[in-house]
Amino acid sequence: MPGVNVRIVWGVLALAGIGGALDGCGGSLGGVPTGTGGQPDPTGIAGTTGVAGRGGRGGPAGRGGAPDAGSSGVFGEPACLTTVTKGASCGPADQQFCYKTCGPSRSGVKSETCLNGVYAEMSGCTFEPTRDYSCYQLPTVVNAACLANGVSEVPFAGSSCDVPSCIVCNSLGGVAGGTYTDSSGAPRVGYCVCQPPDANGNKTWSCASDTSWPCPFGAGCVTTAGTGGVGGTGGGVAGTGGDITGTGGGSFGQPACPSTVVRGGACTAVDPQFCYKTCGPDSVGVKTETCTTNGTYAEMSGCTFDPSRDFSCYKIPPITNAVCPQAVTPQASGACDVPPCTLCNSLQGIVGGQYLDSSGAPKVGWCACKLPNAAGTRTWSCASDTSWPCPLGSGC
Repeated sequence: MPGVNVRIVWGVLALAGIGGALDGCGGSLGGVPTGTGGQPDPTGIAGTTGVAGRGGRGGPAGRGGAPDAGSSGVFGEPACLTTVTKGASCGPADQQFCYKTCGPSRSGVKSETCLNGVYAEMSGCTFEPTRDYSCYQLPTVVNAACLANGVSEVPFAGSSCDVPSCIVCNSLGGVAGGTYTDSSGAPRVGYCVCQPPDANGNKTWSCASDTSWPCPFGAGCVTTAGTGGVGGTGGGVAGTGGDITGTGGGSFGQPACPSTVVRGGACTAVDPQFCYKTCGPDSVGVKTETCTTNGTYAEMSGCTFDPSRDFSCYKIPPITNAVCPQAVTPQASGACDVPPCTLCNSLQGIVGGQYLDSSGAPKVGWCACKLPNAAGTRTWSCASDTSWPCPLGSGC
């Protein structure tokens, strides 16, 4: 497996930590495609040329530096001191923003931000767009090497293993929806790879949850279907003539799932084997649905966002947005009347605040007030912190 010891970015996922350099969102939707009346258009997720190439392993991040302006310009820097722990207290003399490693073989990073006297940790894991993660590509069928006596074992993180490097395994032989056992003995949905021998010749499982896995969207992650996808001519996440799905359609988030595809729903060989559903605020992101070998659809955790788009409208504010209703928890699709591109929640936009989903259940995340529809009505568009494009999306 490639030597991957630094952290990086992908969307996947959703984020609870932000850098102090992030400011409130102002202005218009910027590069976010708009539809009738200027509202964000969930269908306008158009692919462009690739983001960076597939080289540059371990080098500085693309896009002019690390994922956040508060870092040194090298991906995953500054690294967190050992005193920085999620939920631990912090003051002005402590690190205000830093990165911890995450993901398989510590190949990704997540941010820790000192907010309101405690460290807030980013949800999920983010991966460097210039690195090649082909060692972690997800199989579409059971990896036979994962089987022992014809049965797929459940890998235990940190325990010994004896399968070839770069073979992804879990309770389903590496297929989406399978589980592994973490170091505490708890079952997790995700994947493991058997690391190359250490100095003593020992090989052990390196595991991570599906929300902290670099594939299928990291650079070099071969996709589940079609040709010409990731790393097409010119390299990058969406190389010329390809797209992230590898279907040859040339558009981010294609093929789209028909209404018959539902998480946990039954699927057969004649049903779509791999497709995308929209997610995130204003449906600006996508998540995958994969027909697994057990005949059900497994849904990707979190939400991933097109790296070519500008998500500055969804910047997370470092201080409260005064225009947000005080002591009010916004509800998805409920009426609103605050400026566009102003994030609100129960804490007036601050990390850790809540909103109510359409069923009335509380969720940690944010809402933005949409522009008026044809009838002149404005409503909240909300998403959880694991399905929000900022702070690591383009333009955040």
